[in-house]
Amino acid sequence: ANVSKGTVYGYFDNKEALFIASFEALQAELAAELMAALASEQTVRNQLSKGLLTMAESLVAHIELFPLTLEVWAAASSGPLRPKVATAMKGLYRQFREMTAALIKAGKDTGEFRADVNETAIAAWLVGGLAGLVLQSGFDSDVDVRGWSEEFLDAILRGISTSSSKRGDTP
Repeated sequence: ANVSKGTVYGYFDNKEALFIASFEALQAELAAELMAALASEQTVRNQLSKGLLTMAESLVAHIELFPLTLEVWAAASSGPLRPKVATAMKGLYRQFREMTAALIKAGKDTGEFRADVNETAIAAWLVGGLAGLVLQSGFDSDVDVRGWSEEFLDAILRGISTSSSKRGDTP
């Protein structure tokens, strides 16, 4: 940031507060990117695809933050930061799960997706799977996050789509 350490601590009480604020800022940035991506699509199916692929691309674009992500996960599991970091992580995952579940529910409401689909469970797997794939890419540059996400989403969308909407656009 090209400022002195003292200047930073004029805004944050300690390193932990800066850590949490940075994480929350990234979360807000990802949510804004996701909302912008959703606005450009007409069908719920395309919104779901575009949203998840946008999330994947954004996470990969920020892959240099991968070591920080691991630190966040480690801090969320133990130590004095656990309650604050765990709350931030819970909020992040919950926000994206709920956004994804809302899209799946909207697809059920419009008849694009099957009525018997459990939107909460599908959303949890989509968000968790995406997070896991990005995690793998942090260790292995051969992981094709975009390509594999497109293939996985195509399979999931075919599985949850009604027969009349299976001919819809794919990711």
